[in-house]
Amino acid sequence: MVKKILAIVLFWLVIFVAAFVVPRLIEPTGSGFTRGTNRLPLLLGLQCFGFVVALVSAGFTYKNRAKITKWMVVAGFAPLSIDVIFVVLMVLFYAGSIIIGILTRQRY
Repeated sequence: MVKKILAIVLFWLVIFVAAFVVPRLIEPTGSGFTRGTNRLPLLLGLQCFGFVVALVSAGFTYKNRAKITKWMVVAGFAPLSIDVIFVVLMVLFYAGSIIIGILTRQRY
């Protein structure tokens, strides 16, 4: 079971790194404000796929927590924890930029 959990965690790590590296290799399209937004679907798609893999890793870890060592429990839940923190930070960044945009807009 340890090998399965480690394999899933390593697979998640590859997806997580690829989510940031692969979109940089795509040529940006568009002009002006929307230039490069063609990269976002790939980034978000890989992040969603990584989240599903992290859920599978956490499920296997939770199911077999009595049979595995403590460090393996931490390794099994780490991808889910990292993904949840990443999503929360993205939401806070998005909400913060909206609030800053509202507060600093030009008034005529």
